[in-house]
Amino acid sequence: MSDLNDRASFEANTARIRAITPTTERRWGKMNAQQMLCHLADGYQVMMGERAGDVRITFFTRTVAKFPALETPMPWPKGTPTGKTVDAMRGGTKPGDFVQDMQRLLDVRARFAEQLPALAGKPHPFFGPMSSRLWGKWGWRHEDHHLRQFGV
Repeated sequence: MSDLNDRASFEANTARIRAITPTTERRWGKMNAQQMLCHLADGYQVMMGERAGDVRITFFTRTVAKFPALETPMPWPKGTPTGKTVDAMRGGTKPGDFVQDMQRLLDVRARFAEQLPALAGKPHPFFGPMSSRLWGKWGWRHEDHHLRQFGV
């Protein structure tokens, strides 16, 4: 299964991200394409400790939900509520210039991929402590979920 620890997987998702345009239509959910770019960048910043996040760890998310979400190809559920601090319509980064928002995501995710070894053992706000391998899977799965949302 793909993850951001793998350079080919990282580059494949980079190409998919670059395929997003301001007019790319969503297939589900409420975000527009530019809000999605901001959401992904904000999410990476939360995981790297650069931005405050909503901690929603429960016994269920840490034990039961973590395995299928990160270790299986099962698609993530559509319509899962987004945390306020990474929701561009609430407390997240508000979209500005599309090109700048795209570049911000590309820069932030590159930093995230570089920092994967240092993230080992750090808690995800939903899944709890994770290995570097699981952080890479989470990043790829999160991107894939939203890129599918926009048909790329």
